[in-house]
Amino acid sequence: NTYVRTASLARSTGVALYNNSIGLFTTPMKSSAALMPAMVDVNAIIKQLCAVLGHQVLVDGLFSSDPHPGNVMLLPDGRLGLIDFGQAKQLSDAQRRAVALMVVAVASADHDAILKLTRATKFKTKRNDPKAVVRYMQLMWEGSLRELGRLSKIDPVEQTDGEMVMVRRAVILVRSLGAMMGCKVNMAKEWEELARQVLVQLDKAGRAGGEGGPEAGGPEAAARAAAAAKGVHVEI
Repeated sequence: NTYVRTASLARSTGVALYNNSIGLFTTPMKSSAALMPAMVDVNAIIKQLCAVLGHQVLVDGLFSSDPHPGNVMLLPDGRLGLIDFGQAKQLSDAQRRAVALMVVAVASADHDAILKLTRATKFKTKRNDPKAVVRYMQLMWEGSLRELGRLSKIDPVEQTDGEMVMVRRAVILVRSLGAMMGCKVNMAKEWEELARQVLVQLDKAGRAGGEGGPEAGGPEAAARAAAAAKGVHVEI
């Protein structure tokens, strides 16, 4: 496991996050801050943050699209505290389903499914090259964030897809935070099990209440999906 002292995190987080996000497209900043002796289990923290974001997006349909380090607090008892929901976004059942389908497709490396799901949205690149479109979706969830920066220069994005871009923004922020602390995050794999469970629950709710019926994606479906998300407890 990777461990760092919290004081070191406070000094280097801003520079490292910049270099692993905006810095990928511009000139990286330099930092001489060195990591100090072990105190915090970074892997466990990042894994917990991934699980919380997955619960918010896939189960609650209400998530913070701005989980940068300044909005993530490590509490004395080891829990994570998330603050500043000024950029909170709400997803419909159809959008939660779309995210879950994309997570499963990326985790399964199903290129045909990734392309089909993306083509059903407003997401478009300058050349709209199928391979580039698939690679964009993959790199949002897994792989090298630096490659994502290089791809944006070869076939830049010209149109995004509403609330879905905010989901990917939150995912990239968490992945960037993990990267700058030495933790490679494959968010598709982190969310795959929960995504499959949510898809099952949404399908059941749809059959019980009819497409768009009163029970489709209602509180009962959310409660069942939440029960399936073992190990994640969210308090407001």
